[in-house]
Amino acid sequence: NDGHLVAYFRDGGGEAWLAHAAAHGHRVRCFGRVRSPIEGVEVHPASVEGFARALESARGVIATAGNHLPAECGELGIPLLALHARGDTEQKMNAHLVVHAGLGESGRIDVVDPAVFARYVSRLGDTVSARRAPPLALPTVTEALVSSLEALRRARSR
Repeated sequence: NDGHLVAYFRDGGGEAWLAHAAAHGHRVRCFGRVRSPIEGVEVHPASVEGFARALESARGVIATAGNHLPAECGELGIPLLALHARGDTEQKMNAHLVVHAGLGESGRIDVVDPAVFARYVSRLGDTVSARRAPPLALPTVTEALVSSLEALRRARSR
């Protein structure tokens, strides 16, 4: 474990979160595009093999809230900071499911929230082996979906 975070943003746009992580002493390996170099962030071309190798020794992941990566992080016991784009209902629901399942934290990709980042960092284990505990007692997909939809309904009615 070399203490790095792995980042992946399907459509780009996560530079502010990368800069925030690096400014707080985290080494970040980002797979994909960034608009300009960020000190403390290594940028790698998108590569399934490279990403998988980086994930094996990562302390955490910062990424857009897709469908597959949250499951991979959950299986590996790697905390995920799941970010969603404003107005992207699918990503927002996925990010909520990450939090609900206890797999990490969530936030908007365009707004760095220091409190969200602090909660996320508190989830990072000191070693890879300390983090990779037995599988979590996760809710069923139906339970998580119903809970997430209820939470979204409550949030919209405010």
